[in-house]
Amino acid sequence: MQGALAKRKVAYIDLSTRTTRSREIPQGAREMLLGGRGINMLALLKYAEPHLDPLGPDAPLIVGNGLLSGIPGISLARTSVSGISPESGLLGDSSVGGHFCAALRSTAFDHMVITGKLENPGLIVLDGDDVSLEDGTWLWGRDTFDAHDALKSRFGRDSEALLIGPAGENLVRFSQVRTGGRHAASRTGLGCLMGAKRLKAIVATGKRQDVVPELFDPRAFTELTRRFLRALKKVDVLKHLAKRGTPFLYDLHSRMGIIRTKNATSGPLEGSNSLRSSRLVERYYVHRTGCFSCPVRCQHTYRIPDGKYAGIEGPGIEYGTLGTIGPVLGITDLDAILAINNKLNRLGMDSCTAGNLIAAAIELFDKGVITERDTGGLRLNWGDTDAIMQLVETIARREGFGALLADGARAMRSHFGSVVDEAMVWSKRLPQSDAVDVRGHKGFALGVATSTRGADHLRSRPTLEALNLSAGQLRKIFKAPVSPDSTSYEGKAEMVRQTESLFAVSDAIGICRFVVQFNSPDLLGIDELTEYVNAACGLGLTSKDLKTIGERIGAIERLWIARRTGGENLDGLPSRYSEPMPGGRFRGESIESDAFQAALTRFYELSGIDPASGAPLASTLAELGIDDELLHLI
Repeated sequence: MQGALAKRKVAYIDLSTRTTRSREIPQGAREMLLGGRGINMLALLKYAEPHLDPLGPDAPLIVGNGLLSGIPGISLARTSVSGISPESGLLGDSSVGGHFCAALRSTAFDHMVITGKLENPGLIVLDGDDVSLEDGTWLWGRDTFDAHDALKSRFGRDSEALLIGPAGENLVRFSQVRTGGRHAASRTGLGCLMGAKRLKAIVATGKRQDVVPELFDPRAFTELTRRFLRALKKVDVLKHLAKRGTPFLYDLHSRMGIIRTKNATSGPLEGSNSLRSSRLVERYYVHRTGCFSCPVRCQHTYRIPDGKYAGIEGPGIEYGTLGTIGPVLGITDLDAILAINNKLNRLGMDSCTAGNLIAAAIELFDKGVITERDTGGLRLNWGDTDAIMQLVETIARREGFGALLADGARAMRSHFGSVVDEAMVWSKRLPQSDAVDVRGHKGFALGVATSTRGADHLRSRPTLEALNLSAGQLRKIFKAPVSPDSTSYEGKAEMVRQTESLFAVSDAIGICRFVVQFNSPDLLGIDELTEYVNAACGLGLTSKDLKTIGERIGAIERLWIARRTGGENLDGLPSRYSEPMPGGRFRGESIESDAFQAALTRFYELSGIDPASGAPLASTLAELGIDDELLHLI
C-alpha cells in the first residue's frame, strides 16, 4: 500500500463519553479483507459481542468505505453500514451508493466504529483529520428529503451525509440509512440503530480530491478504467438500466412469471402490465442521474403529472419496491405505488420489509387471524391503496396496529403465533428483499436460504441461472457442471458458492453490483477486479487470493451468526415455498425437501460449514486465517 490509500484510518467514536480516537488501517487488514463490508465484518466480530441488545448503547454501528470507494473509476461508489440488525436480531449489513463515499474519501477516514448513545439528538461531523459531535435537535423530526437539504445548506455543497428519517427516530425496526436524497442502506434496519443512538446524521465535509495520481500505478489504473468502460458499453443490460432504471429487471421477472402476487397466494395479477418500465419512461421520468464515478446512471427521478397524487416527485422507483408494493400487495395503480414509495423514502423506511409485512397482515386478515379489533377498525384488503398508505404512516409514528408492525416480522409472530409462519415470506427472521418467487429457480432458492443476512437477492443470487445460458457457458463460468434448467438442482450449490464470494469481494472493494457478473456474464469478474485492486494498491494479489477474501468475509459472517444464535442453524426457506406455485410459467413448481436438502448439504461441503450450527468448521477457519490475531487488525 502506498500514496492515497496507505494511511487511511478507522475512527472509534463513543457517543456516551463524547470521545474519539483513531488508528491507521494495517496493511494486513487490507490483504485479508480489503475494506468496506470486509473490514466492517471483522469489526462486528470483535466489537458486537453475542449477548448485546441491538439497541443497547454498547452495540456498535459500523460504517466503512470500500477499498476503492470514492476514487474516480468504474462505479466505485459503495459504502457499507453494519451492526447487529434491530430487525432480525442477527446480521445487520447494507450497502449504499451515491456520493457519500467520495465525501468520506476527502477525510482521513475509511471506517467508523460508533458506540454509546447521545443524551440529545446529534451529528457526527468528519472534516479532514477531525471528528466532532454537534447538536442535531434542529434536525430531529424532519423527513429525509428535508434533512438532506438542511444539511447541505449548513455544511456546504461538497458535504454528504448518512441520515435517518422519522421512522429511524421512532425506532421502527426496519428503518433505513439514507444519503443524497435518493440512496439508501435499506436492509436490516440500521436506521433504527442510528435512532437508538440518537444520531440523526453522519456528515463528511471537504472538497473532493482526485487521488488517481497517488495510486500505486495510476497509468495502469486509468487504462483499466478505459478498458472496462469500453467493454461495459457493449453490454445490453446496462443500456436498458440506463434508459429504464432497475424496473427493467421487474419487466424480466414479470415476463418469466416469477413475481409474487398477493403474498405468493395467487397467479399473475390482472392489470400488472401497467407496471412495465416503458410506462415509467413515457409518463413519469423527468430526470436521470447516477452515483459517483458511474457510467450506467440508472437512477431516475419521477413526477406524477396528474390525478389524485399529482405533483408528487421523488427518486426511484427501484425494482424491488415496484414488485413488493405492487403485485405483492395486489396493487396495479402505478400512481399509488409511486406515492407510497415517496412516503416510505421520506419517512426512511425499508419498502421491501414494509410490503412483505403488510401483505402477510392482509392475508391473515382474510383468514380471520387478524381482525378489526387488532387494526383499530382498519380493514385490510388487497389493492386498497388508501388503507396501505395509512398503515405506512401509522407504522412510522408507532400508532395503533402500526406500532406492532413497526417492531417487524418477529414481533408479529410473537403476537399472533406460529400461524404467521404460513404467511411470512422470510428467512433468518428477515422478509425477502424482492418480489421474486424463487420456486421456479432452485439456485435463487438456495441463495435465499443461505444468505447471511436473511432472505435476500443481493448476497448470493446466481442471476445467470435465469439467462438461458448453455451448459457449456455455465461450466466455463462456474468451473463445474451446472444444469441450464432452472428447476434442476444440479450445480446450483457451486453457483451460489461462487456468487457469494464474488459479491462479498465487490462489497469489500466498493464497486456496484450492476457492473460485476450479476445480470450478465459479460460484466466484470474476479480477474478484472484483481487487476483493479493491484493497480490501485500494489498488493500483488492473485485472482485466487481475491476469491479467498470473499470466502473469508462469508466465513466471518457465519461465525458471528452462529455465536449470536448459540449454534442454531437458521438457514432455510419460508414454508410458502414448499407449496406449489399458484400460476405463471412455473405453475405447480415447489421446493422438494429431499432434493433441496441435498443441494444445501453440497453447499455446506463446498463452504466448509458445520450443518448443525451453520458455523465454519475449525479447519475452515484455520485455512482462512480467521483467529484472534486477525482481530488485532481492527
